[in-house]
Amino acid sequence: ITVSHSFSSVFQNVGRYKLADAQTQSARYELSATRAEIVSEVKSIYYQLVYYHAKMTLLRYEDSLYADFLKAAELKTEKGESAVLEKISVQTSSMELKTLINCTSSDISIYRKKLQALLNDDIPIDIADTVLTKIEFAEDTSAMINNPALALAKQQIEISRLETRIEKLKLMPDISVGYFNQSNKELNNT
Repeated sequence: ITVSHSFSSVFQNVGRYKLADAQTQSARYELSATRAEIVSEVKSIYYQLVYYHAKMTLLRYEDSLYADFLKAAELKTEKGESAVLEKISVQTSSMELKTLINCTSSDISIYRKKLQALLNDDIPIDIADTVLTKIEFAEDTSAMINNPALALAKQQIEISRLETRIEKLKLMPDISVGYFNQSNKELNNT
């Protein structure tokens, strides 16, 4: 009677278990990194909208000033106090400003659509805070240490290390266990 069974190296199985565990952890880090990226993108678009709203406020104020300048230039031209060139110059500047207002309005519309797409919402989105305020930058090393993208990169390195180790373990010989029992009835009867 012969019974035998081959086992791949026990170290390979342990290595595969560690690799699977590392890949699971990598997926968690990837999810965390994706969430952080979306939050960062939403914040970025939000602050862009705040910026463009503040810019629009300033451009409208500047437009009202140019409208007053244009009225004054027209009066001066009618009374003969200045040449037509001054009026044309103010009109040109006013038209440039109106073009800039239209571009800024388009930028606001684009960023609203981007924010709506990121938030996956069908309702048009507008921001409540349109006043641009200065944000102080504080160097936060804990944010760098806890960065999900950095953790993901470290985990990818660990996965590569474990995959290399498993490949090296495959070069080790397999374990084979066998049992052999032979009996000879004729020798036992004598």
